[in-house]
Amino acid sequence: MEILNPIALNLMFAPVLLVIFYFLQGGKEKRKVDSLLFWDKLEDDSRTFSIRFKFERDLLFYLQLFIILLLIFALLRPVLTKEVQQTDRLIFVIDRSASLQSTDIDSNRFITMKKKLLEDIKSLTSNTKIALIEADNSPQIIFNFNGNKDNIIDYVENMRVSSESLNVEETFELIKMLNNDSNITYFYSDGALNFEKEEYKNIFKKDNFNLVKFGNDIDNIGITNFSIQEKKGLPGQYRCFLEVSNFSSENKEVEIEVKKERMIILKDRFIINSGEKFKKEYDLKSEEGNLFQILLDPQDQFLVDNQIEFRLGDELADEFSVALIGKENYFLERAFLVIPGVSFVKKNKLPEDYYDLYIFNEVSPPVNFEKNSIVINSNKDQEKKDNQIVDIMSWDKDHPIFRFVNFAELQIKNPNYDFISTESTKIVRSVKGPLMALVEEDNYKKLEIAFSLNNSNLLLQSSFPIFISNFIQWLKPNFMNAGYSKIKTGEEYKFIPSENSGIDSVINPKGNNIEYIKRNQYYYIKNTEDEGVYEIKLDNGKKEYFSANLLSEKESRLNNNLKKQDISNLETDTAKDNTVIYQSLWPYLLLIILFLLVIEWVLTVKRGSN
Repeated sequence: MEILNPIALNLMFAPVLLVIFYFLQGGKEKRKVDSLLFWDKLEDDSRTFSIRFKFERDLLFYLQLFIILLLIFALLRPVLTKEVQQTDRLIFVIDRSASLQSTDIDSNRFITMKKKLLEDIKSLTSNTKIALIEADNSPQIIFNFNGNKDNIIDYVENMRVSSESLNVEETFELIKMLNNDSNITYFYSDGALNFEKEEYKNIFKKDNFNLVKFGNDIDNIGITNFSIQEKKGLPGQYRCFLEVSNFSSENKEVEIEVKKERMIILKDRFIINSGEKFKKEYDLKSEEGNLFQILLDPQDQFLVDNQIEFRLGDELADEFSVALIGKENYFLERAFLVIPGVSFVKKNKLPEDYYDLYIFNEVSPPVNFEKNSIVINSNKDQEKKDNQIVDIMSWDKDHPIFRFVNFAELQIKNPNYDFISTESTKIVRSVKGPLMALVEEDNYKKLEIAFSLNNSNLLLQSSFPIFISNFIQWLKPNFMNAGYSKIKTGEEYKFIPSENSGIDSVINPKGNNIEYIKRNQYYYIKNTEDEGVYEIKLDNGKKEYFSANLLSEKESRLNNNLKKQDISNLETDTAKDNTVIYQSLWPYLLLIILFLLVIEWVLTVKRGSN
């Protein structure tokens, strides 16, 4: 407590004057009379001036003395002082990535972290402005230096942990954008951060950055990758590739279970050395749509990366329609028909019905044709008398349409290099120019071939059917792959239905409808944070599936080198920014004085009436 008006101490003589007045006013003398005769005269005589030498109990005197003392105390303007944080702008970053689901502390790390964050926000003064960054795979600024604590508290209370990985780079870019070096940043995380750039590590060394770390360094074993391939020529049979990583400091024995629907179809047990990865292959079979689960039993405290769910067999009923316009070609037709689910028709002119792919073989497509197509050289004037053979110089082996494709023996006669459009991406080249190119737009894709198929040995290449299969997969990624299409949780899933159908609804693994958006012929499904199989219901009654599973190795690596900073609360680290607020007491003192004056008046009136 402090006194803001010490000059009022000069009024301390007032109680002394009251005491002097008390003794100088004398007192009534007690006289014994036989009757009421001369009563009035006796009363007057008792009021004559006299000095009182004896201090007697007088409730009214005590009350008046107390009132004067309270008045003087009120004039001193006493205040209660309280040191509170007065930092104008604070940045709070809350990590809600998958590793926060670990149960090594309390119910899990995220719940404990939210409690601490809410306590710290509530301790701030009302004039502190708060910026809140929600950090996950797609970090975003939720509040940009907002002064309404109630809204921020309400948002944090309803925040849920994600199954996404943490995008460290984008998170720190947002911090750099908000922080002008005078703002203090508090990063609430379990510290399972992996830095690829040195500049982010340097942020931790700054005085205005504080890591509020939750959780212990615990050992974890998790599934860090998996893929599934259909066995070529064997419909309904698949090979599953699984990668299990041991992030602990000891060798671990691991048990794997593979379930088809609810039935265990496979069990496996093996030992993984500390810090190593173990790869396994399993053969699976599904002649109709079945739900599969792969379960890992490492007995650890982070279970979100220990299981995978997916469907197999639904793709057997998938269809891909192809229309050939122009010159017929038996080998080209056979290459498409050997792929399950492909229907191939020949047309004399552009059909009115929709097809997934149009092939213009040595004929020109309509101007501004914007549908998936293969356009093969239609310039008959390009024939040369010498029939010079052109060898392939290179092809883009990393492109998905060249997966398992070898064009080393490909030879071509009389290519038309001018046939390739300038805005296309050249994927096959000779010494003199491009031979194949791709055009990829938002609503269609196109393959340009700068030579006649009959003037090459392309159709006789053993990898030509594989090349066509890869091209179809590039056009429509979910074709013959819908049952085991997979993404990481939180990633956007791009879905391409046939033109005569559309999405009616999308259901997540918990059975809830989720939102999607349509741009051109594509559908984009974003809310994929839950692990498991997602069901896409089409408006033609059919269903498609894709799976989202946590496969981030960074999130599984729960032990790290980041140490918790010594911060017990916000006031500790921001003492240089603390300020003192004052709470005045004089209004309350005046209320007490007013109440006592009423009592004093009542006692005075009562004494006068007696």
